[in-house]
Amino acid sequence: MEQRSIMRDSGGPWSLGSGGKPGGAPQQPAQPAAQPAQIQLTRHEKRNFVGQTVHLAGSAFIDCTFDSCTLVLTGSPFVFQGQCRVQRCNWRIEYDILWGAPATRMQLRAIIDQMEAVAEQPPGV
Repeated sequence: MEQRSIMRDSGGPWSLGSGGKPGGAPQQPAQPAAQPAQIQLTRHEKRNFVGQTVHLAGSAFIDCTFDSCTLVLTGSPFVFQGQCRVQRCNWRIEYDILWGAPATRMQLRAIIDQMEAVAEQPPGV
């Protein structure tokens, strides 16, 4: 039986690769290092989320609206596409910034930029 292990990857801080046999040396990742692993996202299209706690991880939101929600963000990928709107929502960010991995800080900055791109500004700002 093959074990799964977490391996370092140049495309991001962590990726899931195939490990070796117990007690043996780890095997090389199944995909070439030049190609990042593809991630399957759950698609949500033209949905309205109102007053909910929405976990964004592993999802693609296309033309969705969020009103008075709590949006939970982890280090896992998510996508906002099309005309997504975020109104009166709070954000909960659970994200590991790894020592010795400056890419994790850049990824967090990109996430904050994405948040600002979809969020409606409160009145008077």
